Amino acid sequence: MRLRISKPDHSTRADLASALLDCHAKIRFFNGQASRLWMHAEDLPVAEAAEAASGIARYFAEALPLHEADEEESIRPLLAGRSAMVDTALSEMNRQHGALHDPVSRLISQCREISADPSRVADEAATADLSETLKVLAPLWERHLELEEGVIFPALEAFLVPHEREAIHREIRLRRSHGPADELRTQGDRT
Repeated sequence: MRLRISKPDHSTRADLASALLDCHAKIRFFNGQASRLWMHAEDLPVAEAAEAASGIARYFAEALPLHEADEEESIRPLLAGRSAMVDTALSEMNRQHGALHDPVSRLISQCREISADPSRVADEAATADLSETLKVLAPLWERHLELEEGVIFPALEAFLVPHEREAIHREIRLRRSHGPADELRTQGDRT
C-alpha cells in the first residue's frame, strides 16, 4: 500500500474564496493521510510510514498556522461588524481554532515520533494514541470547515467589496512568501 504524500493535484485558483477552499482541501487531505497512516500501519513499509508521518507533521506544524492567521488576522477584522450572523460565526470560528490547537499539537507530536522512529507505527500503544487523537479531530474539523464554508467564506463575497477581498488575498499570498512555509511552498504543499 502506498500513501500519497503530497497534496492532491488540482490547479491553484486565483480568487480569495477558491484559495481558502484550497486550504480546506489540504486540511482534509492531510487529516485523511493521518487516518490512513493509522488504519494501514501494519501494511506500510517503515520508510513509507516515516515519510507520510513527516509530511503530515510538517503540514500541520507549518502550513496550518498560516491558514489560521489568514482567518484571524486578515478575514476576521474586515468581516467583523458587518452582520450579527457573521459576528456570531466569527466568534465561533475563533473558539474552534482554540479547540483545535491541543489535538492538532498531539497529532504533530505523534507523527514526528513515528517519523523519527518508524517502528512506532507498529506499536499498539502508539497507534491507539493516534486513533484517539483522530477521533477527537474528526468532528472538530467537520464542524469547523462547515462553519467557514457555509457562513464565513460566502460572507466575504456578500459583505466585502472587491478591493477588500483583494487586500485579504494579497495578505494571504504575502504570508506564504515568508517564513517556515517557504519549504512547503517549494514542495507544492502550500495552504
